[in-house]
Amino acid sequence: MIRTALAGLALAVCASAAPPTNCSETPVQWIVNNLTLDGVSSSLISNDGTPAYVNGQSGVSAVIDCTPNAHISFNTSQRSISYHFTSPLYTDQYTPAGLTGSAVNFSSIIRNILYQHNASIEYTFTTRLDSFSSQFGPFRMLNLSSQAVAPGSGGDDVSNIPYADALVYVHHCPKSNLASGGCPALAHETYYVYPDPTVNGTSTSTGLPIAQVGAMVLTVGNGRNAQTVNGGEFSMPFYFAISLLN
Repeated sequence: MIRTALAGLALAVCASAAPPTNCSETPVQWIVNNLTLDGVSSSLISNDGTPAYVNGQSGVSAVIDCTPNAHISFNTSQRSISYHFTSPLYTDQYTPAGLTGSAVNFSSIIRNILYQHNASIEYTFTTRLDSFSSQFGPFRMLNLSSQAVAPGSGGDDVSNIPYADALVYVHHCPKSNLASGGCPALAHETYYVYPDPTVNGTSTSTGLPIAQVGAMVLTVGNGRNAQTVNGGEFSMPFYFAISLLN
């Protein structure tokens, strides 16, 4: 039996970093773009018709927590973010029935988004994506070379087989009245987030380009027989903009 629980995923994520004392969550806005960074290609993580998701509005919970991860989830059915599993790269006996070809509502986590944080300058680093569906379980991008999250946080050994997961890039831009470098003029400090678009050949199973790879990382069995397995790898291009509200 596949066992998936959002609480369990949250515990695993939070265990990787002890929260600082006197920390409080920072409310943010997520913009989920339906086009990728190039402005032409379609994102396979799409919005519900309104790109902006603001913490505290229409059942949206969007914060940077004390770990510090940026995460978005939904307290009601008013809003949603859809992951489209239409570009399979590898499937097996653990791939959930009905997943391939479907569009599924997920919550999302960008790991350690305050890595080497400096509010006043432009910089870029790599991290990981965690996401969760109550219907199918966790979908993750767990590249072993990410700067912000070291290997060993769970799922690494199965997630990167047969294809390595994509690095998730975070491009930080400061609040500024003027455009500078690769950053536009911004009223709020913003993090632009997207997976590495580099193509690394084609899938031997489906013939699709191997790029922007993530995996379903599932737990099967019970008790001593429980094991973490790869439930399939999919290409999942996306483009988020996560902004502070102050």
